[in-house]
Amino acid sequence: VYILYAVRRLNLDAAAIGVIFGIASIGGLLAAVLNTRLVKRLGMGTCIIGGMLVSAVGSLFIPLASDSSALSIGLVIAGWFIATLGGTVYNINQVSYRQTITPHHLLGRMNASMRFIVWGTIPIGALIGGFLGGLVGLRATLVVGALGILLAPLWVYFSPIRWLREPPVIVDEVVVESSL
Repeated sequence: VYILYAVRRLNLDAAAIGVIFGIASIGGLLAAVLNTRLVKRLGMGTCIIGGMLVSAVGSLFIPLASDSSALSIGLVIAGWFIATLGGTVYNINQVSYRQTITPHHLLGRMNASMRFIVWGTIPIGALIGGFLGGLVGLRATLVVGALGILLAPLWVYFSPIRWLREPPVIVDEVVVESSL
């Protein structure tokens, strides 16, 4: 839906879309550089939840763009930058946590299962997005998607992960220390 919105609503060509994604992707690089400091300052659980929330806020910027003006392009770049920054902080920390608490002999199975669950939903989301885009319009579909992303951290917020300061220490595949 993002690409359709950029082409149909914002009248952007392939080069402009590429430049937007290229500039906005710097948010991911910045997140990778700052993540260790963020975890030390805020804790791993807060970074997981906060990363999801920041990503949702960034996603809300994109449907605010209405044409190919500098303001609209700036909103799209800022939205993707913020979404990429938050998504990268979230992913670094949630993957690190899962890999820390999973016994070594099950890491392959855990990663394969998570990839199936996460990546397997992408075609379903594309179908729903296409259906909604045709039914209520592309802008409304982007808003619905961003609001859905905004709700995603709730289940993590109400879990013990919320209080996690740093990953637990694992010795011989047994958790011996946790900051929960």
